[in-house]
Amino acid sequence: MTAQSPVVVVTGGTRGIGHGLARAFLDRGCRVALCGRTADAVREAVVRLDAPPDRLIGRPADVTDRVQLAALWEAALDSFGTVDVWINNAGAVTARRPVWELTEDEVGVVVDANLMGVTNGSAACGTWRASARTVACCPASARTAPPRAPSPT
Repeated sequence: MTAQSPVVVVTGGTRGIGHGLARAFLDRGCRVALCGRTADAVREAVVRLDAPPDRLIGRPADVTDRVQLAALWEAALDSFGTVDVWINNAGAVTARRPVWELTEDEVGVVVDANLMGVTNGSAACGTWRASARTVACCPASARTAPPRAPSPT
């Protein structure tokens, strides 16, 4: 496709559904910016996706940090000149246990990534360009019901 190909940003694009989304958008001719929590994970994902730098960039970013997501937005703009779609895909899960068995820290990690991550991502793209389409996703594991736990007695 041409330089006018849509630009898609995928948070959590280094593995799982996010990586699959990045691959699917690249296969359809889109330009893609992705992020993951570590530089190593981002590097590995970019290598696996095997697209030229005028079609794919990767940046480390923690979705719980709005400043890092703003930097991802800026990197996409610097590389591609626009952002058409922002996909809040990054998320976290915890052990499959009844909620009353989870520590406050375990729950906090999930809430920070899945709630604040989506909020921060939406703010990062919404602040600079109200016309960017934002898609709020959650990890696949959060959309599937865990095995039923017995009720506490």
